[in-house]
Amino acid sequence: MGPHYVVIVQRDAEDTTYKDVPFERYHFPKRYLSLLQPPRRFVYYRSEQHAVAGASSRYYFGHGIIERVWRDPDQADHHFASVVGGEEFHTPVPLNTPDGSYYESIDRADIPKRTKSKRKPSGMPPFQSSVRAISRAAFDAIVRTGMGERTAALLASVGLEAVAENGNPLDAVESLNAKYSRAASSSERRRVTREYLDRGSAITSALKSILGATCQICGWRGFEKAGGSHYIEAHHVEYISVGSSDGRCSDNVLLLCPNCHRRIHHGEGVRIQESDGRLVIQFQHETPVVVDRNTVDRLRALANGGLPEAE
Repeated sequence: MGPHYVVIVQRDAEDTTYKDVPFERYHFPKRYLSLLQPPRRFVYYRSEQHAVAGASSRYYFGHGIIERVWRDPDQADHHFASVVGGEEFHTPVPLNTPDGSYYESIDRADIPKRTKSKRKPSGMPPFQSSVRAISRAAFDAIVRTGMGERTAALLASVGLEAVAENGNPLDAVESLNAKYSRAASSSERRRVTREYLDRGSAITSALKSILGATCQICGWRGFEKAGGSHYIEAHHVEYISVGSSDGRCSDNVLLLCPNCHRRIHHGEGVRIQESDGRLVIQFQHETPVVVDRNTVDRLRALANGGLPEAE
């Protein structure tokens, strides 16, 4: 798995080599694929050749989350990454901290060695790279400077790192369930989506750590992705767009293979019923399958019986 935080260089709008749309889409060469595996938090950076009037020649100007990555159909050695929760900083952040050091050098020793440039000493960021790993402390410092203390605190509470840093994915599930359940009104749901930058990616990561990347309908095992994790998709039993305040909670999420996921959404004659707190899912002309909802009680029981291998 790659680092949880990266810097990505945003090119000038006149650069036609790449098909970027700031705060919406990032276009990048294949060599950066392991650094941009979703969900990945990032800060945007512009270098001196992309300077704008009134700002430092090298500065950070926004942040967001990489939600999804797919291959560029026109360039086999390039990929696209979709950006969610993108937000421009209130104030551009210069390359250097007030004491003259680099923001990206903060806790640089904490970054996994395989993500560092071999050509640079551990304290020197690889500024020649368009995508580069940074520590959580560096990310927090840049966002705090650009957005202010309150927004930085909200970002710290989102929980996308909970599985990796908490040590217990059950704690992450309970914390995230509580956060989502508090969003009772439509306005509150919009605020949570906007401020917490999350459509359930954190819950999906926690469920994968507990259940493994295995389809809950057919048992298909997800294939290994670049970076070492396994592919699986999250299906919301009640669509988030319907407006349920707890639509992102774990008991509304199933881990499914691409085939079962698409059959549920687009297949003919699909029936889903609830029976004694469990879901009975039947595809046309097939035997019904009973699937347990991913409640905290069920996940705890699985954990007590031994956790599947974490992804």
